[in-house]
Amino acid sequence: MKRLTFARIIVLGLAIVVLGLVTVVPPANAVSLFSVETQSNSLVLIDSETGKVNTIGTLGFDAVDTDLASFGDRLFILNSIYRNRVDIYEVDPTTGATLSSAQVAYENKPVLHAEGLTNLGRKLIIGFSANGGDAGSESIGELSLIGAITNVISTAGDFDGLGGDGIAQIFSVDGERTSGPTHLFNVDYTNGSLSPIANLPIASNDIVSDGKNLFLLDINSGKSELRLIKTSITGEIKSNVPIEVGQQYLGLAIKPDRGLLGIIVEFLSWMLQALKF
Repeated sequence: MKRLTFARIIVLGLAIVVLGLVTVVPPANAVSLFSVETQSNSLVLIDSETGKVNTIGTLGFDAVDTDLASFGDRLFILNSIYRNRVDIYEVDPTTGATLSSAQVAYENKPVLHAEGLTNLGRKLIIGFSANGGDAGSESIGELSLIGAITNVISTAGDFDGLGGDGIAQIFSVDGERTSGPTHLFNVDYTNGSLSPIANLPIASNDIVSDGKNLFLLDINSGKSELRLIKTSITGEIKSNVPIEVGQQYLGLAIKPDRGLLGIIVEFLSWMLQALKF
């Protein structure tokens, strides 16, 4: 067990206070979500309340199977071409322009299949197949911007999508075909265990959390519907907001709140990771 040093006690206390504020202070109803529209290779923003989509800009690569993660003012896109290659991109969140890119590899071998991207603090976490081009993504690990995966843990699951609150929690979805159901889990990155939360009557491969709610993309007959999930505890569906018909959206990431509380949360998440809670 780790010894609670004075620094850890202070940071933990601040984290408890901030989490209390997040719970007590009502957030704005709408959350802005980054996604990728793969038919036009565009970076977009989706309004969680209305489903309205605003195009930010065209990406500088062919988007095939994508997932996203964000922290601070940085945005990352994982792009997987099944049994071919997987790449990690950092893009400009205001234009979609590529800032950096790298092919993903594990133990100096190219990864051929990956399906999930999220973050813990400033660490990117990837869900991928460590067994060549297996259809499932059963492993998770830390992903660097040069494409190297380290600290890998094998699990008994299949990550069709990863998402989290950016601080301590990681969620995963495992969708059954194109009609559902979707199995929702909480992922413990310390040991790879999966805790079932709910089986949802939707078909989803994408998930993200704002700390209070879960957002999922439900692909139904070729169109996406944004579903706002109440909490990670019950998986109760609060709303079902249709997005523009005929478009193909893959991957979700929260557009960070750059207000004072958002900056404090980001700083504390960095401190918690630095002190290795």
